[in-house]
Amino acid sequence: MIWQLLRTEEWLDSKISYYLFAMLLLLYEDGLRFEHFVFVQLCLLFFVCYIAASYLVNDISDIKTDIKSGKKKRIVTLPRAYAFGLLAAVCAVGILPLLCYERSVQSAVLTAVIYFCGFSYSLKPLRLKERGIFGTIWCSAAQKCVPILLVLLRCPFSWRMVLVLLLSFFIGMRYILIHQLSDIQNDKKANVSTFSLHHPSAARTLLYCNVAAELCMLGLIAAGFMLTEGFAAGLSLLILLPVCVLLMLFNVRAVRYMLGEHAFETFSFVPLEECYSLLLPLWCCCLGAFHHPVWLLDAAFVLLIQFRITGIRVQFYAQYIRALARQRKEHRT
Repeated sequence: MIWQLLRTEEWLDSKISYYLFAMLLLLYEDGLRFEHFVFVQLCLLFFVCYIAASYLVNDISDIKTDIKSGKKKRIVTLPRAYAFGLLAAVCAVGILPLLCYERSVQSAVLTAVIYFCGFSYSLKPLRLKERGIFGTIWCSAAQKCVPILLVLLRCPFSWRMVLVLLLSFFIGMRYILIHQLSDIQNDKKANVSTFSLHHPSAARTLLYCNVAAELCMLGLIAAGFMLTEGFAAGLSLLILLPVCVLLMLFNVRAVRYMLGEHAFETFSFVPLEECYSLLLPLWCCCLGAFHHPVWLLDAAFVLLIQFRITGIRVQFYAQYIRALARQRKEHRT
């Protein structure tokens, strides 16, 4: 039941391994030494609890609007004391181990800022989710960018961090815009005001602009990595990126053919997600393993949390290929 209350299936395979990719990419300049390993694992625990707490806070704050719109969530039927107790426990599990390990003012300030940014999106009096485009921007930064700033506890601010934060921001914008566009009817029923509700055409345009910006950021990161971290490591990333683009194009065609949906406007099979959540994190873990084999444990973690959704994607793509083969066979006969 706790798994369902925290809506884990909605974010575990789409957010956590991306954080790992971002942190390892930024720490790579320092060699991904064994000393970084414990820090990264505590950050991953923090990320899991932070995202879980953010979703739980959003559900608690939306209880009345969910009832109006007819959404059926477990949180609606639970006593408030249980919900707030679960929230406190989740926050403590994520925050306390990291603070005890770091024992610094900087770590306390960073964790406080991260949680403030995450909770202010849905909680009153700010409730930034209803503040138009500003709320959309804030949500993207709070979910995708601000948590990565924990890496400042180990490495200084740099040009690579700027590129990674920009990539994270554009990814986050795409996700929140998809969410708002798919939730327009429910928001109308509940009188919830969002940017996409009032400006659906602009939201769709911005959605596709974000995709283009993501690809630009990936290219710049790969070029910079090649210049600063050696030819072999940079070349491996430059080879991986065209694979990601080809997978994206294949995904778009498959979703349109099989589901009749615009791939960039639905959560059915989000383009580039397999790259951000599987291929790029595994690439970083493998690079780290050349410095110390302990990073292979994180590679195993990525494979574990991506196992279910990867199986679903492979099955869907196989169905698409079989459907194309049948169509061509029928056309020939």
